[in-house]
Amino acid sequence: MKGYKILTATLSTIVLCTGFQANAVVYEKKNVDIATGTVEVSGKLETFDADKALLTTVTLENSNFSKEGIIYNNEETVDSDGNFIIKFRVNNDTVESGNYLMYLSGEGMETIETPLRILYYTPKSLTEILNNDEGIQPENVSKEAIENFLNNNGDKFQLNNFTPYTVIAKSELAEAIADEIKENSEIISSAESFITYIQETTFVMAFNQNKIDSVFENSTEFCLDFSEFDKLINMDCTGVFKDELTDNGRKNVLAAVTGKDFNSMGEWYDVFSEACFVNVISNNKALGYEYVNKYLVGNKFGVNTSEYEALGIKTDNADRYIVANASRIVNLKSFESVLAEAVEKVKKEMSSNTGSMGGGGSSGGGFSGTTIKPGSSVGIVPPGSGTGKGMFSDLDTVPWAEDAISALAKKSILNGKGNGKFDPEGNVTREEFAKLVVNMFNITAKSDSEPAFTDVAQGQWYESYVNTAVASGIVTGYGDGRFGVGDSITRQDCTVMLLRALKYIQRNTATEKTTAFADMDEIDDYAVDAVKVLSGMGIVNGKGDNLFIPKAFCSRAEAAVMLYRLMNQGGDKI
Repeated sequence: MKGYKILTATLSTIVLCTGFQANAVVYEKKNVDIATGTVEVSGKLETFDADKALLTTVTLENSNFSKEGIIYNNEETVDSDGNFIIKFRVNNDTVESGNYLMYLSGEGMETIETPLRILYYTPKSLTEILNNDEGIQPENVSKEAIENFLNNNGDKFQLNNFTPYTVIAKSELAEAIADEIKENSEIISSAESFITYIQETTFVMAFNQNKIDSVFENSTEFCLDFSEFDKLINMDCTGVFKDELTDNGRKNVLAAVTGKDFNSMGEWYDVFSEACFVNVISNNKALGYEYVNKYLVGNKFGVNTSEYEALGIKTDNADRYIVANASRIVNLKSFESVLAEAVEKVKKEMSSNTGSMGGGGSSGGGFSGTTIKPGSSVGIVPPGSGTGKGMFSDLDTVPWAEDAISALAKKSILNGKGNGKFDPEGNVTREEFAKLVVNMFNITAKSDSEPAFTDVAQGQWYESYVNTAVASGIVTGYGDGRFGVGDSITRQDCTVMLLRALKYIQRNTATEKTTAFADMDEIDDYAVDAVKVLSGMGIVNGKGDNLFIPKAFCSRAEAAVMLYRLMNQGGDKI
């Protein structure tokens, strides 16, 4: 009786996921690693007793259950839903090639009359088939002979269980094998090397021909194990693709390696791994920014990190900048550009942190004029009254913010940087924004407790503002005991501080409007409500393509526009 092999005998573990039924059992997943002889079968019993063991016997067909014919006999466990996993190892040095039958039995289950048939050939016997007179001869290789060999021996070599192999034309594969043998006859020196070559070649061909549905076991797991490649670059690209990338990130990676003209698995993997590296930075599912340093330092993709690492503890600030500008990172070159910008910005912040928006030192200048009174709902700065053209000479790049900057500067709410400059594209630090909020809303809450944060030094110009913001519930810090002095503030954190301040002074924030930004899923949970409310009030808007870009740093120009709109409850959208 002819048997049908349902386990994949390959150098790497390959899984066949198409389930089939035999009486009261459904076999769901079957695989074997030919190098180790490890066999794994999973399935589900339709009728069973969870308190009873499942007896599994694997025996050579026609051996009549003789001791020599049985290669596995053991009791397995079944979970409360009837699911089971049977895993065992055979000795390739002693096991006989041929048809095997797997019998399942046990108390509390229906009799399974039809055993699982396994056609199993050892690596040694497959190598003999490959090299005999009817096999593939390196000295007289031809495409036709190889194609015939594949058609006649596909089941024995378990090739028909590898999905990419089934979707590639055998004539095309045979031609590739013939060309390779002329250059490297080692691929037919053993069954393992032959099978590995065919797996890798058909895997790459499937990508080249846009047949990528065939390369997956499920939506995120490939049917081929390339962990050995991952070890060479010290990065688990398999795990990154499966577990860390957003859906968009996985789409980007697949787009980078699909429909190309790769000649080898190595060429394919080089592009795949680089795309994983770029997208684990730009499209990571994790919140925060800690993963940037994890993958950046020690990377094998030629990205120089010496200046980045020289920032010391301030690499956190660079990481935040990179995450905030993730939408600009589409390849290795653009990532290197964003990294360079991040390093330069942090260097600038470290060397020229002046303490307030526009100087002011310990005097607290930068926001010192008009305040919003508790309960008020109408602003006091008439729209258009602050045109003030020519007050600052560097506002040409932010025409959308010129009226706001000039109006607030005329009322001594905001100051410039000196020499007629405002520096509209410079970032606002967290302590600067805390000062702006405290002054604008005339908040005077005082804290009698010890300093709330380890990085808020006594006697510094920002100490009283931060402590007041803490006492009024406007700020809470990072969670590690730091406030983040010197760190640039993100757009989402600006909205959080502003909404908390509005609630503190009992300002009516009710709005029926809301903006569903395209990147709402990138906004941290603690900031979602603030973004919705502030956008509904018309205080904040997107930055193009309906994106809010929550983790981008807030510029001085953007801060001015937010404050201007709060005072006027209106204004043109940026």
